[in-house]
Amino acid sequence: MSAAAARAAQRDLEAGGEAHRSANASAADPATGWPVMQPEPLPPYVTLSERMRTFLFPEAISCGTACVRLPLYMCIGLIFSPLLVVLGLVGGIMVIVLAIMLSYPLATLLSWCFPRFWPGFSTPTAMVWKLAKLFQTYRASKWYFPRPGEWKQENLAEKRELSTALLHYAIAIQVPLGNEDELATQLGELRTVPPPPEKPVQTERLTMPALYFMVPDTPINDQETFDHGEDPVAYVMNSTRFIYPESRQRWPEKLTDQALTWFCVLGLGAHRLEVVTDAMRKSYAAAKLAPKSAKFVVRTNNLATLPTKAGCDSYGGDCFLDDGFNVICIIRMMPVPVYEPENYEMYFPPNSPLLLSHDPEDDEEVKPDISHMKVSVRSRACASTTSSSGAAASEASSGKRFHVAEDVDLNREWEYAKFVFRSSVFGMVTFVDHLYGLHLQVSNIFTTAMRERLPKSNPLRSFLVPFTYGAISINDAARLTLVTPNSWLPRVLPFNDEGLQLAWANAHSMLPVTSAPPQTKKFLFDIFDRGAYCHEKLASGLDTEYWRQALEYWKTVHGFVLEVFSTYWPNRSELVNNGDITAFMLQVISNLQATSGLIDVTSIDPDSAWANLTEEERWTLVTNAIATFINLVTAGHEQVGQVQVYAQDPTFAAFSWSTKIRNEGVIAAPKPVALGQGLIMTLTSTPMPKLMVTAPEYNWSKIWLRRTPEEGAALDGIFARFQSELSSFADMVHRYNEGASERPFPNNHGLWAFDTSQLETSVSIQ
Repeated sequence: MSAAAARAAQRDLEAGGEAHRSANASAADPATGWPVMQPEPLPPYVTLSERMRTFLFPEAISCGTACVRLPLYMCIGLIFSPLLVVLGLVGGIMVIVLAIMLSYPLATLLSWCFPRFWPGFSTPTAMVWKLAKLFQTYRASKWYFPRPGEWKQENLAEKRELSTALLHYAIAIQVPLGNEDELATQLGELRTVPPPPEKPVQTERLTMPALYFMVPDTPINDQETFDHGEDPVAYVMNSTRFIYPESRQRWPEKLTDQALTWFCVLGLGAHRLEVVTDAMRKSYAAAKLAPKSAKFVVRTNNLATLPTKAGCDSYGGDCFLDDGFNVICIIRMMPVPVYEPENYEMYFPPNSPLLLSHDPEDDEEVKPDISHMKVSVRSRACASTTSSSGAAASEASSGKRFHVAEDVDLNREWEYAKFVFRSSVFGMVTFVDHLYGLHLQVSNIFTTAMRERLPKSNPLRSFLVPFTYGAISINDAARLTLVTPNSWLPRVLPFNDEGLQLAWANAHSMLPVTSAPPQTKKFLFDIFDRGAYCHEKLASGLDTEYWRQALEYWKTVHGFVLEVFSTYWPNRSELVNNGDITAFMLQVISNLQATSGLIDVTSIDPDSAWANLTEEERWTLVTNAIATFINLVTAGHEQVGQVQVYAQDPTFAAFSWSTKIRNEGVIAAPKPVALGQGLIMTLTSTPMPKLMVTAPEYNWSKIWLRRTPEEGAALDGIFARFQSELSSFADMVHRYNEGASERPFPNNHGLWAFDTSQLETSVSIQ
């Protein structure tokens, strides 16, 4: 037996037989990837009774079952606990009582701290992830599924200025503190908010995430890596299976070129897919390099120049597809000093007609003559020479082909390029679209404006409650666990402190938004009109199932909002001239980074800020803004936040990885990063109210203000129709997903972002 095999066998023995490597190595095809694993137990741990969750808590934090390990440590506790109590009759009785009471927690503590004393313990390889796992398991053990049908109008908080904390990294975003949330998310019900302080204060709390400052980070090149044949999905799930959310997506393939198309067209990159236009080819370097047949692209090269930690590889890579959505190439921008020309590497699939395998000196090719950037042509290989991009673009557009060296592992280069691209999309979507765009911008700003500007007597206030449920607590938790320096997300991202500062400073410019010119009236209206954005994408040539379903979902939500608003405000002027709603909209517009400055909010009279808008324009702006908000916190969050299938497999996508894996070892994140991204994903395991109501106690429309019986009856009818439309929409999505194997490429895969049977009314963390 080799030394590596012996080490692997020893790890398996220490893990009590819960294999980190597949029991059947043939179960995973290296060409397609490791199969998806679901959490255990079912039903999920978080949905079990409080008594059962308490009983299973030791096992949930990987301490093993009570029947196997706890009796041993209880005996140890009975032996040593009496030494802490004064001997004597009274003392003896107290010793026995205390020993019995303390043996269970003492056993749990000992088995967690010293797992090697007993087999069956699968531990994170870094202490910080032990703390993270303990934090999230405790959170899940105390969580109760919300019952919005039992919420009461009188428990809504009055409008007032909220106590907030300023985010790090100087991006000027204020996040209300968790104790400002009017919804007791741990109890799933409305609660009375404490009286407002005389002056809102910004405070920091000493919490478990704050303790991460005390735990040093291990350099990525010193972190343990996966062996060949070792199942990384099982490794992650063995440690997080109790608190990991269910993976609803089905991926029969993960690592193939076909799977890369699915990833771009129907998966995590679907909302970032773009058409390669003539304007892009003239102004964007990678598009200049791309072959003439490139029609679509998913871009991540805008993250390529961010400084990284020692040993970490950089993000980057633009994946180009032809008009049939076949992957043509990946063009990756490489980090170079600012005083050097831009440097790009081009990767092509094997058997690409754009490639030549013979000696380039035997063929007459156009040599580069532009020196403002460099490009290394690769395809599962290194190029024979380094040349400038102008010639490469000329070769592609004139039908020329690229040369490939014969002494390089072609397969590994291409697989590595795909891994880097998938991981860059994973990191960008999580950091930019999800954390910054949805949580800290859309959810945070709309929720704060609702609480600070809308009184309980305003119908819009109660209408928005289901869509802001728990948002204050969740966004504050995100601030502590994902944004605070040296917390969970900064530990697994590849960026150093300077890179994080630059990433946050440029996050808003990387969001996918309307193409309307910024700082214009059209931009203001379009950015709040998700329907117009869907039409814009479809009209540009992106006639994909993602945008078709996105448009239909928008129509459903927008129609629902219009019906509710027309019931509350049959006379539109009552809405558009309402001072509270005006103040709400002005706060949203002025605080969103994309729209800040579009409307003058410095005037003494807030209504004058709307002077250039007609009543019809105000009505359109308000209704579209609310419909877009609902759209984004439901289906939008599903697209960018429900990434369980990616986070559990560090060979599919990773937040960071070592530069060493380009040439050796398994192409995957190291084990601490794999566990880290898995534990970050567990933050989404706590359930939120479902958009589709399955029982009366989950009817989130009960919280709406009903000023008259007639108005209440009308609202109930609107809600019933909306639920019927959601049910029909879910049936359509299910039929589409079930028929995936019968459709031709590239639509022979499912799309889960708009499954209304699974959508939640508000954002969960992650």
